[in-house]
Amino acid sequence: MSPCQRDRSLPDPDAEPTISVPRAGRILGMSKNAAYAAARDGRFPTVAISPYRRVVLTAQFLEQYRLRRR
Repeated sequence: MSPCQRDRSLPDPDAEPTISVPRAGRILGMSKNAAYAAARDGRFPTVAISPYRRVVLTAQFLEQYRLRRR
């Protein structure tokens, strides 16, 4: 599996409860800019961790985007 394919897979929310904004975008097939726009306007649930924003893998987020762990 290439690094790009691996990065598109959904992590286990119990082991990795937050992911980067660009990674969330890649999982959903969005560009980096579109992912940051989704984080800014509230479509992605985020939390600030130091200078970074992280997307929280909540049940609502997973349901909203029809994501399931494999």
